[in-house]
Amino acid sequence: MPGVPSGRGCEACRRQKKKCDQTKPSCSRCTRLDIPCIGSGQKRYTFKDQMVVWRDSSARRTRWDVRVASITDADADADVEVVPRSPTNAMTTTTTALASLLNMSDVRYEVVYYGEFLKDLPRRMGSNEVLDASIVALTHGYSAIHTHSPSAEALGSYVHALKTLRFALQDPKKTRTAETLCGIYLIMICQSWLGKQDDNYVSHGEAMAHLLSMAVTQDWKGGFIKEMLLTFSVPVILESAFNPRIKIEPWFSTLCERYFPSEPSKPGPFPSLMLKNLANIPQYIREPEQHAFEIEALYNAMRIDMPKIRTLLNETTSKLFPTPEASPGIAAMRTFTRYQAAYGILMSLGIMLNRILREFDPGDAALRDEGENIFDETMILAYEAARHRPLGSAYMPLCLASAWAATTDPLKKAQAEAILAEYQKDFAEARWLAGGVWLAKKFESLRRKLSGGIKF
Repeated sequence: MPGVPSGRGCEACRRQKKKCDQTKPSCSRCTRLDIPCIGSGQKRYTFKDQMVVWRDSSARRTRWDVRVASITDADADADVEVVPRSPTNAMTTTTTALASLLNMSDVRYEVVYYGEFLKDLPRRMGSNEVLDASIVALTHGYSAIHTHSPSAEALGSYVHALKTLRFALQDPKKTRTAETLCGIYLIMICQSWLGKQDDNYVSHGEAMAHLLSMAVTQDWKGGFIKEMLLTFSVPVILESAFNPRIKIEPWFSTLCERYFPSEPSKPGPFPSLMLKNLANIPQYIREPEQHAFEIEALYNAMRIDMPKIRTLLNETTSKLFPTPEASPGIAAMRTFTRYQAAYGILMSLGIMLNRILREFDPGDAALRDEGENIFDETMILAYEAARHRPLGSAYMPLCLASAWAATTDPLKKAQAEAILAEYQKDFAEARWLAGGVWLAKKFESLRRKLSGGIKF
């Protein structure tokens, strides 16, 4: 700002435009005139206006050279701060925050756990208001994983996402888009981070089943769509084994045929984990007597796959952790936790089928020993995976609930329940044990019916 004085004389001398000798505590002129000497020796500052200069370059004509002179001492050179050239707004801020979450290098808090397709979200921002609002809620609510106490900003963003969704659902065109479906999924994730145990809510599996049934009627294509639907399918199948309100037939068969057609020539390394096989398990649990041979066949396939995954997991552990102090990179840890998840899910399904087969043949000692071995392996995995809580081992409560429901040993039930209580602390709103209770009652009903007791 032109005209700002830069001298160090006192205020009285400056007003009279006299030279001040800056003597302390009072300059000679103020002493002679017997007036207060104020400001003697104090620094004064020179301000410069912000200047925007256009760089006339044929190579890059879209760059600005912005310079802002900071507050400087009159006797020193002016410090110059260069303002960032990239403009920002709410969209770029949210995109940056999302990219930061997606690049998380700690498997305990890796958001990609919720689906590899999330990596494609940054380039889809701005295409759907529900998706945009849900991403904002996701980035703001992420801190609640660490604090277990959502901030006002996180709750406000979550409420705004819900309002945006409610208005969008009134428009059939917006409802039938993959981006809206993805936005609903992100809102469900936020609910699991922000929710309270006494909330009255629909389970995630029920909501995702509804979303998947909607997708059957659409003509969506692309890798993003396929990966998203696969991500939704697995938890829906697993939770439907515990939740009788989730119905996945007949629309799920249509979904599999359209997006995940079977290839007999390429069965994969673990055939029992193929989606078409997993999709049958809820029906096997609800109507076991009608599928006894299919249950036995799938269980035998699982018996072959479980030691294969355990061996693979042991080999990976030896490579990644040759010493207790070893610290593998994020890519290796991501692979390791995926193997753990596959092993845990396979065991949770295997122990349920084992319990059904034991009810068909209570005297089969081999089945009993296999069931106990699967239970013990599940407990070992629960201890091993605990280091990856909360997100890196979020599949574990389902495995523990399955083991709790399948065992008839009170001591083993207490063991599973105690470990499950620890995992429950990560997501207080989930009711894993309630699902296990329903499943245990189903097994008990089968036992009583096969033993000549009451009907189902």
